[in-house]
Amino acid sequence: MRPALSACRNGTGNMRTGQKKPKLGWGRVAICILLLFLVGCLGLFFRHTTTTLLHQQAVRWGGDTGRFAQLTAFLPEYNGLTQGTVDGLLSVIWGELVAEGLEPTTPEGAPVFAYSARGMINVRSRDRGPAEIYVTGVGRNFFLFHPVQLISGAPLPVESSNRDLVLINEALAWGLFGATDVAGMELFIEGVSYLIVGVYRPSADFASQTATEATAHMFLYYDAMTDVLGPVSITTVEAVLPNPISGVAETVFREALDEALTDDITFLLVNNTDRYSLSALINVVRHFGQRSMQRTELRLPDWENAARMTEDFAAVTLILMLLLSIYPAFTATRLVILLWRRRKWRLGRYVYKKIEDRRERKREAKWEAPRPISEAEETEEDFAEETEEAFAEEAEEAFAEEVAEGVEEETEEETEEVFAEGAEEAFAEGAEEAFAEGAEEDFTEGTEGDFAVAPEERLEEVVEEERADEWESEEDDETED
Repeated sequence: MRPALSACRNGTGNMRTGQKKPKLGWGRVAICILLLFLVGCLGLFFRHTTTTLLHQQAVRWGGDTGRFAQLTAFLPEYNGLTQGTVDGLLSVIWGELVAEGLEPTTPEGAPVFAYSARGMINVRSRDRGPAEIYVTGVGRNFFLFHPVQLISGAPLPVESSNRDLVLINEALAWGLFGATDVAGMELFIEGVSYLIVGVYRPSADFASQTATEATAHMFLYYDAMTDVLGPVSITTVEAVLPNPISGVAETVFREALDEALTDDITFLLVNNTDRYSLSALINVVRHFGQRSMQRTELRLPDWENAARMTEDFAAVTLILMLLLSIYPAFTATRLVILLWRRRKWRLGRYVYKKIEDRRERKREAKWEAPRPISEAEETEEDFAEETEEAFAEEAEEAFAEEVAEGVEEETEEETEEVFAEGAEEAFAEGAEEAFAEGAEEDFTEGTEGDFAVAPEERLEEVVEEERADEWESEEDDETED
């Protein structure tokens, strides 16, 4: 019985003293390290994917300065908006923001809006051409939303009295002039001269390169584009709006679009600020197959196609990161559970001790804190104090009287004692004096009598008395023998 009990305690029994410390095999550790390394690499790729697009930098510009949302509305080409409708739309958005109690401004000091339209135009230079290229007519703060990498010159100004300005890309500059440093030169559209203000280089990221439809491209003002092509529908409207509460800016923009579009026109509203958030990417995964289906009449621009491509990559990367994190998370959870079961302290005791200490401090504070006193209690306390003072005065007077009586009695007793002692001493001195006088008289009389007897007779009497004493003592000795 005892060996079995000892084996249970020190061997493989369930008692706490016999349990071994939790350990992880080297194989599991190596697998966890490898998986976590892969997760880190995917995280770097995820970050690169979500920050590689230049036209998404406006998202971070709005997020750094406060609670703002960057919104984009995509409209069909056959039934888009005109410039007058867009101006009315912006006025409606302004009014709704004011009605909501929001200041319709941005860190730039004024509302930030932009719009654009697409088309195809024939262009040529003095020496080469013509060539049919894709053009984008822009208005307001377009290049704030879609910055470009300039090789030479500058982008189109937001406000300019000269509307015959264009910004061309590197491929068109090589095709028309055979060089890239062509800022300040002119090209011709339908026989009308336009001044080149700058040359830009398209984005070199994989998404933009894949989504670009054509190599040669040019930006010009929207009103200049309508002068050449006639009425052109605006297919993209963008805005940065204050968004103190999530969803407010999107609601205001959507209601303004519904009011501006008289017909039942389908449009797509995209919130670029939350494009790469966790909830947005999960929604992309849920509708992953449907994103490739074209069910509307919308034709998305190149930059939106590139952004949607990066969304797909980011969503797939996120799923892979979650899958690779399952095994390390499970292993870590198992280790934590084992360590928790083998802990030497108990959470319940610790919590109970903390609760009891807190209760004790509350009790002490309650007893130490002054209790509010009512008028009745104050009256009772005043009466008790007056009664106590009167009783104390009476007690002091009684005590003083008792002390005085005790002092008088002690004085009388001391007087009697002193008198008795004095009488005794006087009596003793008188007796001593009388005895001394009597003894002196007796001695004087005896001495005189002794001196009156003859000295020889007295000597004989003394000798005979001594002899008689000696005989008596000898007889007593013999009798005893």
